[in-house]
Amino acid sequence: MAYTVRQLYKFALDAGFKGDAARQAAAVAMGESSGNPRAYNGKGADDSYGLMQINFKGKLWPYRKKKYGLTSKE
Repeated sequence: MAYTVRQLYKFALDAGFKGDAARQAAAVAMGESSGNPRAYNGKGADDSYGLMQINFKGKLWPYRKKKYGLTSKE
């Protein structure tokens, strides 16, 4: 299931984004994943997951795992 840009905008507002920043966050999510929360790109320099296509390639995974307390790339 993919989210609409309107839903992504509401998620951004709920996460604390305001005004133009909320609209930009929704636009980035739509551009990166077409609103698909399970989007994955493993080609080339990417190991990117989710709505915003956060990249976990190479040393990025251990760093982001520790910094943000992640238990899964997904």
